[in-house]
Amino acid sequence: VSSSALEVLDSDGRKIQAQFVPIDPALRRVRDYYAAAFQETSVEVGPLFNLFFEISVPALGYVVYFIKATKSDASLTLAMKPQDFNGDIILDSTRIQMVFSNSSGMLKQIKDNEYGVSLRLQQSFCWYNGSDGNTGEEKIQASGAYVFRPNSSSCIQLGSRSEQAIQSVIQGDIVSEVRQKFSPWASQVVRLYKDAEDVEIDFLIGPIPIDDNLGKEVVTRFMTNISSDKEFFTDSNGRDFLKRVRNYRNEWELDVHEEIAGNYYPVNLGIYLKDNETDFSLLVDRSLGGSSIFDGELELMLHRRLLHDDRRGVAEALNETVCINRTSTCEGLTVQGKIYLNVGPVKKASKWRRTKGLKVALPLQISFATID
Repeated sequence: VSSSALEVLDSDGRKIQAQFVPIDPALRRVRDYYAAAFQETSVEVGPLFNLFFEISVPALGYVVYFIKATKSDASLTLAMKPQDFNGDIILDSTRIQMVFSNSSGMLKQIKDNEYGVSLRLQQSFCWYNGSDGNTGEEKIQASGAYVFRPNSSSCIQLGSRSEQAIQSVIQGDIVSEVRQKFSPWASQVVRLYKDAEDVEIDFLIGPIPIDDNLGKEVVTRFMTNISSDKEFFTDSNGRDFLKRVRNYRNEWELDVHEEIAGNYYPVNLGIYLKDNETDFSLLVDRSLGGSSIFDGELELMLHRRLLHDDRRGVAEALNETVCINRTSTCEGLTVQGKIYLNVGPVKKASKWRRTKGLKVALPLQISFATID
């Protein structure tokens, strides 16, 4: 919304609690650029806010809410800086607690308040250099639109531990946020709703730079203290989950040549790992690639920008750009997406994956209308 001078009413005209949060500056830049590119118009330059309020929808039913202009601005949820906190930065809800380092701004720990399950958890962003398909003797397989094949197993880190990742912290009665920036082209909002049993990560990747003539395949890694013993699980077309074992095939003896790409699997709904007691699950809002390259870790590939054709039919590199007004003012594609994160006891995890997965795959149908 473009104003905070609003109130939210239910179908009986009762005012309900609402929270106004200023839009993340990184997302605002992308919004303005894409509006100029696809609508060939500029957008308003005033403030923009996310409006949050809690609703309850009956099964196979509907509800109506009214957003009404008022004479005065609502109070805004103010953004705080890391230096405003004494010690670690904590996001807390009725179900989940998240702890971020005050010095680095990186995630340190997550706890399920309901069951008392606590997990050491770190997150990072890095990129693989896509193979260019060339050697001194002959052409080999390049990484491209159909093929993921990095030059090596090294994943080059975005950002530095000495840099403060947190840009701002917002704590409210309905939702709390930690806004992080890992590089000029990689940022995210970690969002925790009041009664939710999961964490929402709203990531923004791009435009991926290629001025160094290196193709990049960008992933995010989640590192836990779970003893997974090479095992992890990915969904089968969004339905069942199948066990995967790193560097192993149950029908033949695997000769490992691609230790990264050879352990990647499609992730249409989710990926998780567990030990005897604790489960760590990630659900996604789109099909991605994912793996567990190291014990206790999960990674998801979020974006790719490559400079060589993989010779699988399209005859062009995976190098998508967006241009303003059909001119030479172009930049690489930016992607925005969401990851949903849950930690808890093993016996409760499958229920969360199924119920949350259905909400992600089959979201509420929302309609808007203007009334006099």
